[in-house]
Amino acid sequence: MMLNEQCCHLNNSSGEDNSLTAKELQVLASLNPGESVPIIDLAKRNTLSPSRMSRIIDKLATRGFLRREADEHDRRYSRVSLTEEGISVNHDTAVFRKQCEDKIRARMSETEFAVIQKALRLLIFAMEDDNGDVDADTTRHN
Repeated sequence: MMLNEQCCHLNNSSGEDNSLTAKELQVLASLNPGESVPIIDLAKRNTLSPSRMSRIIDKLATRGFLRREADEHDRRYSRVSLTEEGISVNHDTAVFRKQCEDKIRARMSETEFAVIQKALRLLIFAMEDDNGDVDADTTRHN
């Protein structure tokens, strides 16, 4: 929670406030401008269940960050791509992540940074449920 609070503080100090959740930002950041990706592939890329991914895409599409189109080969499936507004957020997120990482790296050695990265991956893995979503009960009690 302290790490999340610090990252939110850094993000708020950048002057950007688009009221997107961390998962929504993650999804936008995982797409490349001009790329059109099947929803199932985007879910795998973000280690989210297809149903969770679909809910996130619905929100992002409604707000104008993503474009959803029927797959040209199989109309049962949809593909998503970034809109101009989504590309802008994607770029801003990449810049923010780089600035945040540079600030952290400047305060610790490469070995310490590698240990922290590994520990965070293990922590996230321990908090995920079988669908790849962070378990709400775990986060509520910790």
